Amino acid sequence: FGSVGAEFRSSLQLHVPLQDFQRNSSKVSLMSFVCLLLSTLIAVFFAGSSCDAFSIRTPQSPAVQIQRRRQSLTMSQEGPARQLCSVIWDVDGTLSDSFRLGYDATTTVLGRAVSEEEYHYGTRYTTPERLSRHQGLDPEKDGKEFWEVGNELGRKFDELYISLVTMETAGFFPLLRDVVEELGDRGILQGALTNAAVLYAEAVLKCNGVRPLFRSVQGADTVPKPKPQPDGLFQVCKELGMDPLSCVYVGDSPSDGDASRAAGLFSVGVLWGSHKRETLEGKFDVIVESPEDLREVLSKIVKGENQGEKENRTLAGS
Repeated sequence: FGSVGAEFRSSLQLHVPLQDFQRNSSKVSLMSFVCLLLSTLIAVFFAGSSCDAFSIRTPQSPAVQIQRRRQSLTMSQEGPARQLCSVIWDVDGTLSDSFRLGYDATTTVLGRAVSEEEYHYGTRYTTPERLSRHQGLDPEKDGKEFWEVGNELGRKFDELYISLVTMETAGFFPLLRDVVEELGDRGILQGALTNAAVLYAEAVLKCNGVRPLFRSVQGADTVPKPKPQPDGLFQVCKELGMDPLSCVYVGDSPSDGDASRAAGLFSVGVLWGSHKRETLEGKFDVIVESPEDLREVLSKIVKGENQGEKENRTLAGS
C-alpha cells in the first residue's frame, strides 16, 4: 500500500494546481461576460434606449400602434404630411340636413318636447343612450334600467326615423352631393359611419342618389363599439382596403373627432351640424365653416385616381 499511497499523493499534488487554474479561468470568463453585458446595456441606453437594437418589440394593439405612428405626423400649411386616398363620412349633421326629422322623431317617441339645445347636445351619443338621457336617466346611477329603457326607445325611434327618410326630410346640405360625386369621379374610395342604425344611413344615401359611390356603410348596430370608440372606423377602413392613416373622416360631433384620433384618421370637423366651433376645437385636425370650404380642403389633401391605393392596403385581408 505504500507505493499506492505515494502515487495518490503525487497525483493529488499534480492536479490541485490544475483545479485552481480552471477555477480562476471560470472567474475570468464570468467577469468578461458581465463586462460585455454592461457595456452593451450602456450602449443601448445612450443610443436612445431603443429596443430596435435587438429587434425586440412588445406586442401592442392596432389602436396603440396607429396612435404611435400618428404622433410622428405633423400638419403643415399645405395639409397633412401623408398621402390621403379615401374619405369616410358621418351622416346626420354632416352630409344630411336631417335635424327636423331627428328632432320630431325624438319628441314623438318620448311623448314630450325637448329643447333643441338638449337635442343637439345628445347627438354625440348613440340613439339608445341619447333617448335614455332625454328621459332623465343616468348610466352610472341607473345601470341596467338606463340601457333597457334606451334600447326600447331606440327600437321605436329607428322604426319611425327610417320610415320617414325622404329627400325633403334627409336631403344633403347644399353642394355636398356635388362633393361626393366629384370624389367618386376622381376615383376616391368613400365610406360612411353613423351612430344611427345602418338601415337609416343606407336609406339616406339611397334617397340622395349616391349609394353606389360608397363601398362601405356602417351604423352603431353593425360595429363592435360605436363612436367615440374607433372600432367602426377600423371596420370601414378594412372594407375599403385602406390603412386608417390614409383616410379622412368628416364629421360634426366631438365623438367623430375622438373616434378619428383614436383610429389614426385625419379629421375634418364641419360647423353646419349640431355643434359649434368651441365644442369641436381640439377634436379635429381641421374645422371648416361651409361646404365650399370642405370642398376646397378635400381637393387639396385627398389624392385622386386612387394613386397609392396598393401601398396603403395594409389592412386588406388581415
